Order: sequence, then C-alpha cells, then structure tokens
Amino acid sequence: GAVRRHWGNAFVDSLPERDFVMDGRDVKPVAHGAPALFPKFVHVANPFARSKPHGKTTVGGEPVDEDALAHLSLSSAWTLARHQGVDVELAVAARWDDRDAERLLTRFPVRRACSLSNGLDMANGPRLPLVSDLLECAALSQNDADYVVLTNPDILVHPHFYVHLQQLVLDERRPLRTAWSITRRQVAPRDFASVEEIWRAKGEPHLGHDCLVF
Repeated sequence: GAVRRHWGNAFVDSLPERDFVMDGRDVKPVAHGAPALFPKFVHVANPFARSKPHGKTTVGGEPVDEDALAHLSLSSAWTLARHQGVDVELAVAARWDDRDAERLLTRFPVRRACSLSNGLDMANGPRLPLVSDLLECAALSQNDADYVVLTNPDILVHPHFYVHLQQLVLDERRPLRTAWSITRRQVAPRDFASVEEIWRAKGEPHLGHDCLVF
C-alpha cells in the first residue's frame, strides 16, 4: 500500500506518561443493534509544518505556529478524554519527505504514525494525503476502534471534543453507526490573549467538511 511504514512511538514507552496511554479496554462484545458501551475512537490527523507562522493571528502578541497550535489542541482534548474515560488513539499520517516529517510523526501523545508515499502536491499549500491512505492508517490502530475520526491539519479541536463525541455516538435517538460531518466554526484572525481565548471564541459557522466521524 501507500503507507510506507508505520510504528507506535517507541519513545512513549520510556516516558512517565506511558501509564496514561490507553491501548484498549476489555468490554463485552457489541450485541446486534446495540451501541458499544464504551466506544473507542482512532483519530487520524495529517499535520503539515508550514514554513512561516500565520500572518494575521497572534497569541499574546506572538505569531501563531498553526501546526503547533493544532497539536496542542489535540493533546489537550486527548488528556481530557483520558481523564473522562474516553478511549482515543491518536494517529498521524504525513508524507515521508514533508518538512519535519519525523517530528510530526513522533510527538506525544501520538500513538500510531504512518509515513506516506502518495499525496497531491498543491501549488500554494500543503501536500494533501489520499483518503485511502488515511483509512489504511486508521486500520492499523491498536485499540480496535469502533469509530474513525479524520480532521484537516488546520483544525483546532475543542478540549471537550472527544467527550462530546462520545455523547454523540451514544445518543439512542440516532441510528447505530451513524456517520457525521462535523462542520467547523471560523474564528476571525486577531490578537488573542491566550490559546484558551481561541477555544472560547464563538466564531462563525463554516460549511466546509473538515472533520468526519464514521
């Protein structure tokens, strides 16, 4: 396949945080027509390190590194999910020759990394991965996930994202195994006092399909 290689982050096993990484839990088999009692998620992101910081948004007067901010958001949401008992395996997929690819693929708490050989080169933007490669990366998850989450590299997930996602998939009013396109809210560029202020910003609805859950 197009996934050149994949690995679990070996350095995670040497960190004190190792005990916090959830590789799966013993749950009863899913009965026909019933939702999983504790649904598991594998979230595949495709980070991209831009050569320059965002020109119009600053935090505390400092230019924003979009990739670093996106990873901080993922890490914050994962940490809160862990404390709330939501099983999420973070996976990342990046082209093997992307800028800082090795760093992008080996940041805690990422548990699964896929180095890709395919992709679409854009004239004035990041290389776009193929959806089939992202799905192949998701299939390599170690936690036997019930749901796959895909997000674009410029998406900041809210700290409560996974907690609300679990509530969404367990809503008995919806058909079992419902798939979602979770639309984002566009936050206008400006100087923010802190990252938390960005998360609290109401923003405006955006119709793009930047987060898929299925």
